[in-house]
Amino acid sequence: MNWYADIDETTQRETDAVTDRILDEWPWTQHPGSHMQREMKKLQDMYITIRTQRDASVDTEERAHLQEQCMVLHKKNQRNATKIFTRILFIDYLFMSDIIPALMPRTYTQLEELVDAVAGYAPVVQFDIMDGHFVTGKTWPFGDMESEEFLAIVREQEDLPHADACAYELDLMVHEPGEYISQWQAMKPASIVLHLESMHDPVETLFLFQRLREHTAIGLSFSRDIRPQDIFAYLPSIDFIQCMGIAHIGKQGEPFDETVLEQIEAFHKQYPSLPISVDGAVSRETLPRLIAAGARRLVVGSGIFAHPEPVHAFMELRDQATAFSLGGN
Repeated sequence: MNWYADIDETTQRETDAVTDRILDEWPWTQHPGSHMQREMKKLQDMYITIRTQRDASVDTEERAHLQEQCMVLHKKNQRNATKIFTRILFIDYLFMSDIIPALMPRTYTQLEELVDAVAGYAPVVQFDIMDGHFVTGKTWPFGDMESEEFLAIVREQEDLPHADACAYELDLMVHEPGEYISQWQAMKPASIVLHLESMHDPVETLFLFQRLREHTAIGLSFSRDIRPQDIFAYLPSIDFIQCMGIAHIGKQGEPFDETVLEQIEAFHKQYPSLPISVDGAVSRETLPRLIAAGARRLVVGSGIFAHPEPVHAFMELRDQATAFSLGGN
């Protein structure tokens, strides 16, 4: 089963472009040795997880063969091996849409409960961290930064709940997020989303976050009136963007804002290799239009957690997203 050979030439070219960008820009690709070995192991684990969860046709024998092949690449510790492996991974990442459950917990206990509801099914969850200033709502850990749970995480004595079962994306709806960078780093997120309007000096703040970029992808979110040319200066400092599908951020269950479709289309046309997330009002009704516009990462809050069976809602949306990514309906 050769996924790269089976996809069309346009998709191959776009995948190649993304792979080359990653190889050129990610710091770990420039430093062979033990660090690269750790990164290769991460890629191996990510790839096996993604293929296992998304492709029911990958049977046990084939999975074992994939794992063996990954370990061969890992042991060779060569730039070529990294390039091949990264390319395979990013075919999935770019052209098979992700559903990412969004958590908006008021307390640490609620965070545990929300993650517990989807852990083992969703490979990534987005943790909405709100300070009550940039947005009106407030979530944990704000208001509880002296709690035993938060201090244990900051001191790196404990991890976030179920960190062994899913990766965390931190959506920092926080005024001047750079002021808390050591706390975010201690949470060991796979990715962080910064909001353009929350930063007095976006260039300075993004520069500050580059020290996390060795292990953490950085995304940039912004309001609906931002155009592709407005973020050109920030592109070297980010790995993806997040468009908002609602007019008022920091709330779940808000109505869908149609103007986000035009924004996604414009960004996808201008920067076809830049992964686009969309957060807010993602549902079975809006999902096909968002994917058609160019979104590849779909963040869902109430569409999952307002359902009596969150895992069932997640899997339905994931299957629908996969079908549309492959040209289904």
